Amino acid sequence: MFDTSLYRGSLTLLRTTPIINWTPIQRCMLMLFMACVVHSIWLMWKLIVIFNPNFHQYVNLPFLTTSFYVNVFYICTYFGLAMICLSLVRQKNLHTLLIYICTSTFGLFLLWDAYIVGVMSPATAIVLISVIALGLLLFEAKVIYPILFLAILIIITIAHATLNGKLSYAPIFDFPGMHNSPYTNQFWCLSMLFIGLPVVTICFAMFNIFLHQWRHREASFRSLSLIDPLTKIYNRRNINQQLIEIAHKLEQQKQLCYGIIILDLDHFKRINDEYGHLIGDEVLTEVAATLQSNVRQTDILGRYGGEEFIILAKDADKHIIIQLAKRCQQSIQQLAISTDQQKYINITASFGVTVVCHNHSMRQAIKEADEAMYQAKRLGRNLIVLSD
Repeated sequence: MFDTSLYRGSLTLLRTTPIINWTPIQRCMLMLFMACVVHSIWLMWKLIVIFNPNFHQYVNLPFLTTSFYVNVFYICTYFGLAMICLSLVRQKNLHTLLIYICTSTFGLFLLWDAYIVGVMSPATAIVLISVIALGLLLFEAKVIYPILFLAILIIITIAHATLNGKLSYAPIFDFPGMHNSPYTNQFWCLSMLFIGLPVVTICFAMFNIFLHQWRHREASFRSLSLIDPLTKIYNRRNINQQLIEIAHKLEQQKQLCYGIIILDLDHFKRINDEYGHLIGDEVLTEVAATLQSNVRQTDILGRYGGEEFIILAKDADKHIIIQLAKRCQQSIQQLAISTDQQKYINITASFGVTVVCHNHSMRQAIKEADEAMYQAKRLGRNLIVLSD
């Protein structure tokens, strides 16, 4: 019996998961769905021609009627394959076989349509190029290239047989001048547009979706590489990049100075050991949020180590940077983190402060701030020490 939960799951997937993250079997079902849409549109064209006597002079009506039922067979086949893929979505050992069956079936059916409208027609060229490009986007090259190679051989064979008179070219069309100057026939031109436009539109839409999702994913990866995932502030890698840029600015602007604050939470290991790492993570998150609310808009805040934070303050002399450190110290002291044991943890931090200006070494300034922070630890913690 068909598992309706799989159907509901596929709808949820379509709404919530970017296509770029879909599995190959899910993309295969998407391909089959798009094939059903395209062939349904082509069925509409054939119905319009069949029920409009004015168009009968341009087509081989018996052949067109037969091809109509062939298209219906295609849609049923695609739908059946999609249902098989959906029912076997959890059978991962069968996915590779299903993908090859579905893509091969789609390719062979497409070649039949290419033959009946003409393998050298604009519609055929547009459809094949669009489908191949979309196929390479949806599936691995090892899936698409064998089908592409076979399709080229079949198209060459059909073209050769047509030139030798063994096959009729574009058997669905039949009007004077078809083989000499079809481009002057309005019906043929509009038919080419009707056949090719749906495929181009769907492929263009899919390319646009993939491109948008790829850019969004690249932006997310870029953000993850620069932002600490726990505290949502800059990570050490980003801070190091900022330090390089600041050092360059200091070389260019003689009047520019930066204040540097390095602070380390006191007895943080004890918090982790006594209350667990989840409470420890909450402490780090709350401290980061508190520091973020105290720094200026032009300041740079980052997580420099496990429980160590750094602040880079632009245009700051000793008085400004000390005042900033005091605000941060007082705000951290006011934090009260609740625990599962109905207790509240009071947080303190030790601060090391220095100022770096033109012709000063940024690396040396970071070292001095770090040493000042450790001096604050040795002097009793919860202190602010300004480096010499």
